[in-house]
Amino acid sequence: VATHGLFLEPGVELANGAYVRLASALPGMQSALALSPGAGTGGAAASRFLTGADITRLNLLGTELVVFSACDTGNGEVEAGEGVVSLRRSAEEAGARSTITSLWPVPSASTATLMADFYTRLGEGQGKAEALRQAKLALMRHFPDPVHWAGFLLAGEP
Repeated sequence: VATHGLFLEPGVELANGAYVRLASALPGMQSALALSPGAGTGGAAASRFLTGADITRLNLLGTELVVFSACDTGNGEVEAGEGVVSLRRSAEEAGARSTITSLWPVPSASTATLMADFYTRLGEGQGKAEALRQAKLALMRHFPDPVHWAGFLLAGEP
């Protein structure tokens, strides 16, 4: 699935100068995947996104790997004692053993190349960590700028 990831900034300053943390106002909804385009309101708007809160409610027990190859999927607000609240954490809370996420907006073409190579290497029997490492090294030869390959991280079981 080719889609976009989004991360809402950790908080907003209101007109009266007060600061509101979005994690408090919208728990589990700062990070999301866009499922469909368009402007809507109410329920229609909410159904366009798969949020971290939605992912947490999935049953991913026994899932070996969840890959979020969209933009900003590893970003989130840092909560003291809890870590980064992101789509990665949502998948882990739902039971996934490991995840691959991105730390910034990633270019579509190079991401597609990286993921195709990564899955080929997994299919050939390489472990997740080594397959991602080798796919990144191969992509670096064609796209030396780190924006194309360095943002993807594996967390969990290697």
